[in-house]
Amino acid sequence: MTDPTGPRRFRVHTDGCEPQDCTLHPDGRMTMELGGRTLVSWLSLEDMLEMNWADSRIEWDPEPATPDTSAAVTPAAQALPMF
Repeated sequence: MTDPTGPRRFRVHTDGCEPQDCTLHPDGRMTMELGGRTLVSWLSLEDMLEMNWADSRIEWDPEPATPDTSAAVTPAAQALPMF
């Protein structure tokens, strides 16, 4: 069970986009990790639900995401043809 006075994690599922993990803080701030940096939204959760996430599904308290390792990583030397 989560602490109702502490931060709460959620995941946004939008068609055509990768799921986005975010955190809603008790003071109303929303943060997300992107490119190894923590970003703070200048919009409220209510604003995002009305605008950008109107057609999205919100998953509250999700399990941590696991990285997709199904895609093979090709070394750059093999990816580029040698002339």
